[in-house]
Amino acid sequence: MKSLLHPISLDQVHELATMAKEIWYEYYLSIITQEQIDYMLDQFYHREKLENEWKSGNHFFNIGESEEPIGYLSISESEEGQFFIHKFYLKKENRGGGIGSRVFSEILKKYPNAKEIRLQVNRMNVASINFYFKNGFKIEKWADFEIGNGYEMNDYIMLWKQP
Repeated sequence: MKSLLHPISLDQVHELATMAKEIWYEYYLSIITQEQIDYMLDQFYHREKLENEWKSGNHFFNIGESEEPIGYLSISESEEGQFFIHKFYLKKENRGGGIGSRVFSEILKKYPNAKEIRLQVNRMNVASINFYFKNGFKIEKWADFEIGNGYEMNDYIMLWKQP
């Protein structure tokens, strides 16, 4: 089976902003306001921020079986066997068909030393929370993060542990 994960070079990482904008507007308008989406995209997806994340050890991947990406992923290892998924997004037409689970399987193959994988997910994002449950994650805790401009992220920290 063809790999779904394709590494993104430092020169390409800024291209994620375009796909992020498409996915976030389509997905998050039912969860947070357009103003908050605009603010978060500006804060998290500007060129310098993405390049700094890449340089600090975050691994970025386009997701897809062809040259045209259908999503993207960012993951880092904080200490031996401890990983954090920073970004994991699929375009609307590619959700719900098993691609996300295939991506997670590939993550486990790519990082066989993974003992724990954490991520943050908005507490109102029921579809994603259920996806993570299906793939072995549990809610570790909930947390609120002030992100500036009067906005907060109200998230669950979810944890996958090696069986």
